[in-house]
Amino acid sequence: KTSTKIKQLLIFLLFSISFQKFNAEPIIEKTINEFQAINLYPERLDSHVHTHAIPNIFKITKKLAQEYKIPYIRLQNERIYKSQGRHPKPINLIKILLLKFFTYFNKKELLNTNINFNNFIVGVGFTGEMTKNTIEDGINSAPYGTVEVLIHAEKNSNNNRENEYLEAKAIKLN
Repeated sequence: KTSTKIKQLLIFLLFSISFQKFNAEPIIEKTINEFQAINLYPERLDSHVHTHAIPNIFKITKKLAQEYKIPYIRLQNERIYKSQGRHPKPINLIKILLLKFFTYFNKKELLNTNINFNNFIVGVGFTGEMTKNTIEDGINSAPYGTVEVLIHAEKNSNNNRENEYLEAKAIKLN
């Protein structure tokens, strides 16, 4: 199981490196245009598996957000926190650190723009283990600002994962 996760991380890293040279602009722009064609106007840009966080892809994302007047882009800044006495699994710690590294550069890209962004996310560190407690602990770990909670609806390999959506929905936020 651990070797599979390490392979997945290596694939993601190789994908990130190779994607730096790939021109994602036509793909992102086509997606925005397809939404606009059915009278839906995106209020934010983000991506599955954080693809838009790769710094060169992020520059394209920022450019298109400005061009299409999309006011918000998600940043991937997750704090490392304990929940119920446990730290995130090592593989998830590596993901958090990589995404924090990307966020360091991406936040600088947004500072002198009119594009809004979140301060923190919760959901990478305890992927596959998100419960009401891990979500609340993650939110409480943020010292300030906006926290986005990322929810993954699939079950873990032990098939004992609680439904993260229902857990998140159960939390009353201010």
